[in-house]
Amino acid sequence: MTHTIGYQMHLVRINIAVGTLVFLFLSMLSLRVEAQQVSYFIESDTTFYPIGTAIVLKQTWKYPGNEPVEAPGVPKRLGKLELLTQGEAEVHTDEDMNQGTRLSTFICFDTGYFHLPGLSWKVGRDSVISNPLVLEVAMLPVDTTLDFKDIDPPMQVPYTLRELIPYIGGALAVLLAIAGLVLLVRRKKRRVNPQASIDLRPAHIKALEQLELLEKEKPWQSGEEKEYHARLSAIFREYVAARFGRDTLDLTTGEFLSLCSGLGFSAQAITSLGHYLSLGDLVKFAKARATPLEHTESLEAVRQAVAQTALDPLPITQPNG
Repeated sequence: MTHTIGYQMHLVRINIAVGTLVFLFLSMLSLRVEAQQVSYFIESDTTFYPIGTAIVLKQTWKYPGNEPVEAPGVPKRLGKLELLTQGEAEVHTDEDMNQGTRLSTFICFDTGYFHLPGLSWKVGRDSVISNPLVLEVAMLPVDTTLDFKDIDPPMQVPYTLRELIPYIGGALAVLLAIAGLVLLVRRKKRRVNPQASIDLRPAHIKALEQLELLEKEKPWQSGEEKEYHARLSAIFREYVAARFGRDTLDLTTGEFLSLCSGLGFSAQAITSLGHYLSLGDLVKFAKARATPLEHTESLEAVRQAVAQTALDPLPITQPNG
C-alpha cells in the first residue's frame, strides 16, 4: 500500500514538471513569433550625396495589435548630418498589422564616409534597433578637360505685389506729408498780412492811443496799481525808443530821465516825469499807495511829454485844476 502511494506521487511530480516545461516552451515560442512580427528599418534612395544637398532618410516599421504605439523619430543630429525637417508619421493597418513610414531630411557640410548607427524604437516594454547605414558625402567631380565658363548672372526674380506694398505705402505717406506741409505753409501765408502786422503810424499816434485806452480802463480803481504804472512806464519808454531810435527798455529810471533830457524834452517835462516815474517805481517795487489824483497826473505828464516831442506839433493841453 505504501509502495503504491509513493509511485502515484512520483507520477504527479513528473506530470507537473512536464507541464511546466511545455508552458515555458509555448511562452518563448509566442514571444519569438511576436518579436519576429515587429520590424524597424531605415533606408535612403542612394548612398552617395554631393556636399550640401538634401539627404532624405525613410523610416519604415510595423507591429501587431490594436494598442497605440508611439512612432519612431530621429535625433537632431546623426553624426555629421543635421536635421532639416522631420515629416509626419503615416500609419495604416492591414489584417491586424500596423505599418508606418516617415520621411526626414538631413544635410551635411562635410565630406567622407559616415556610419549611421541603428536607431532605437520602443515598442511596449521592448526596444527594437534599426539597421545601420553607411553614406558617402563628397565634392562633385570637376571635368578639367572642358573649357572654363563664365558664371551665370544672378536670376532676375520679379517682385510680387505683396513685396511692393510696403514701398508703395511708404511713398504714399511721404507724398501725403509733403502735401500737408505745402497746404500748411500756404494757409499761413494767406493769414499773414504784412501791412496789417506792421504798424506804420507815427510813434506819438500809437502812444497817445495806448494812453487813452489806459485812461479809460483805470486798472488802479480795481486794485491793479502795479499794472497801471507798469503799463504807463512801458508806453512812454516804447515811444521814446520808436521816436528817437534809442534803447530804453533796459535803463533804470534815472538813466532814462538822463537820456530824455538830451532828446529835446523841456526841463519842466523832465521834472514832472521824474516825479511821477519815481512814484510809479515806489508803487511797483515798494508797495506804496498813490492817490487817485496822482494816478491821473502821472498819465497826464506822460501825455504832455509825448505831445511836446511829436513829429507833428500837437496842441498841449493843460491838466485840469
